[in-house]
Amino acid sequence: MRALVTGASGFIGGALAGHLLDEGWEVIALSRRRGSTPLGATFVEWDLSNPVPAFALEAVDVVFHVAARVGDWGRRRDYERENVAATARLVDASEAAGVKVFVLTSSPSAVMSDRDIEGEDESMPSPARSLSEYSRSKARAELVVRAHRGVMKTIALRPHAVVGPGERHLGSLVDAMVALGTVIVIGDQDVAVSMTSIDTCVAAHLRAAERLLDGGPSGAAYFVADEPALSLTQVLISEVGRKLGRPPRVVRLSRRLAMTLATLAELVHAPFPQWAPIINRYRVVMLSRAHWFSVERMKRDLGVVPKDARTFFPSAGEGVRVAEGPDVPQTELPVS
Repeated sequence: MRALVTGASGFIGGALAGHLLDEGWEVIALSRRRGSTPLGATFVEWDLSNPVPAFALEAVDVVFHVAARVGDWGRRRDYERENVAATARLVDASEAAGVKVFVLTSSPSAVMSDRDIEGEDESMPSPARSLSEYSRSKARAELVVRAHRGVMKTIALRPHAVVGPGERHLGSLVDAMVALGTVIVIGDQDVAVSMTSIDTCVAAHLRAAERLLDGGPSGAAYFVADEPALSLTQVLISEVGRKLGRPPRVVRLSRRLAMTLATLAELVHAPFPQWAPIINRYRVVMLSRAHWFSVERMKRDLGVVPKDARTFFPSAGEGVRVAEGPDVPQTELPVS
């Protein structure tokens, strides 16, 4: 089998490409950087602003479209060009080249809004307003893929908070709090979040492709995560404390104040899309709202067995509280 993986030098794309090679697939790795792509893959230099070279799609069975413009700040036209238009162009080129299956790495951000999400599944409605330009572009890209009608079958995966060697998003947040020596908690609730190991994320991509190759239905979307959901505050306390070598201070900030500061920061930075503010409304939502998802469909349809999410943060031990349902008990935290 031959697969094309976009974003093959990135965290998820690189892990996926490496696993496919281990499974005996031939891999065409599309990326801006050769050095970070897995050994054994055929490297093709490419970025989201350009069409995929036609030769790269020759005899490809499955396209894994992992590459995307990420981040929570920037111009709409940049996200539209690199996440929406690039996806539509690749879908059309893949159909024309005779590709059998197209797997999009989407995001739960595509369907999230400023509210708590506790155990909801893929039937949850799309929000009237997206949290960020990134969220909006992922929703539109997912629609392009799921609405495709042709011989090629499609599927969208929504892995949440993927962790593992080389992960940068949670790591950047932890590093910022390490620099302050302080864990900042927004709001008066200890919110629960879904976490996903890179192994589960990769397994979901492979199983999704196999399901469609075996005749499964086209156009579905799946949340991808491990179980159970974890306390975001306790994860941050454990990780910041591990790096500091001591328990961190914990400072609680009211959600109303955080939103006010975020709104002001966005107004100041609006003329400068290349410079992200330290705080924005998207970040406030992600730190103050519960966002954990049912993965029953992932388990049932794709056959992916979630890992125990508590093992991702061994330094937390029993300090990582498990979210067992919507009625999550509150954790009393020290405030400095």
